Amino acid sequence: MILSFLSVLFCCSAVWAGPYAPRYDLSLADQLFEEFLKTHQRQYGSEQERQMRFSIFKDNLKTINKQNLESKTAVFGITKFSDLTHEEFLQKRTGLRFPEEYQDRCQWMPAVTSDFPESFDWRDHNVVTRVKDQGDCGSCWAFSAIGCLESQYALRYNKLKEFSEQQLVDCDDDDFGCEGGLMEDAFLWLINNGGVMSEEDYPYSGKDDMCQFNETKVQTTIYECGRIDGNNETLLAKQLVHSGPLAIGINADAIGFYNGGIVDHCHSHKMNHGVLLVGYGEEKGTPYWIVKNSWGPDWGEDGYFRIIRNKNCNALTEYILKPTNFY
Repeated sequence: MILSFLSVLFCCSAVWAGPYAPRYDLSLADQLFEEFLKTHQRQYGSEQERQMRFSIFKDNLKTINKQNLESKTAVFGITKFSDLTHEEFLQKRTGLRFPEEYQDRCQWMPAVTSDFPESFDWRDHNVVTRVKDQGDCGSCWAFSAIGCLESQYALRYNKLKEFSEQQLVDCDDDDFGCEGGLMEDAFLWLINNGGVMSEEDYPYSGKDDMCQFNETKVQTTIYECGRIDGNNETLLAKQLVHSGPLAIGINADAIGFYNGGIVDHCHSHKMNHGVLLVGYGEEKGTPYWIVKNSWGPDWGEDGYFRIIRNKNCNALTEYILKPTNFY
C-alpha cells in the first residue's frame, strides 16, 4: 500500500519541481526495486547480478533525489534505465560520436529573419513520425537523421513515411553502427550511396548486421545537407518554423531519469546524443524547446522532453542540421 501510494504520488507530480518534487525514501528501495522489475520485466542471469543491479538502482535513487532538488521546472523519477550505471546508459542509449579532426561538410544555411509565433509545435502539422526506440544500441545519430528526413519528406510531399534507421546502422561505413556516429555523416552517406529504404523494407533490429541495401526499394534520395547556426535561439526558433524539424546534438548525461516538465539544470556542453527539435513554447514564464527522443514512448513525455530555451542548455544549439535538397 505504501509503495502504491508513493508510485501514484510520483507519477502525478510532473508539474512539481524544486522543493516540491517528491523524494524517494531509500528505506523502501527493496520494494521500489521489486516494482521496477515487474514494470520493466527485468530478469537477471544470477543472484549476484541481481544484487549488483539493486546496488546500482539504489545509487540511482540518490541521483534522482538530487536532480529533483536541483531542478525548478522538471521532475525526475524511476525509468527503465534505473538499473544501469551511468557509463552503461551512455554506451547503450546515446551514440553521437565526433571524429578527432571534425570538419563541417554540410553547407551553412542563411539565417531566417521573418516573424515567428510565440509557440509552435510541428507535431500539430502531421509532419512528425511516431517515437521510436533505439534499444541498447548507440544509434541515436541514425534516429536523429532519419527522423529529420521523415519530417522534411512529409513537409514536401504532405505524406508521413517511415524510413530505415537500420540501413544506416548496417551500411553507413562512415559511421560506427551501434558504436556511434554523426547525423552529418549519415546524410552524406545517403547522398553518396543512392538514398534510403523504408522502415518496412529494412526494419530496425538494434544491432550491427550485414548491409542489405536494395537500391530498387529506395524511397527518397538526398542531394545536399545544411548546417544551422544556433547561437541566437530566437533566430533558431525562426529557422525551426521556416525549415521544419531539425536534427540536433545534445548532452544527455542527466536526462535518463526525466519524467516530465522543463529541464532547467543544464550540464556539460560535450554532446553525446542525437535527437530531433520539433517545437518551442512557454509555461509559467519559462520558455522551452520540444525535443523528440529515440528512447520509446514509455520514456519522458510520451517519448519527448522539454528543455529550457535561451540558455544553450545541454549544448542544444551547437550542432544543428537538416537535408536541404532531396526527392
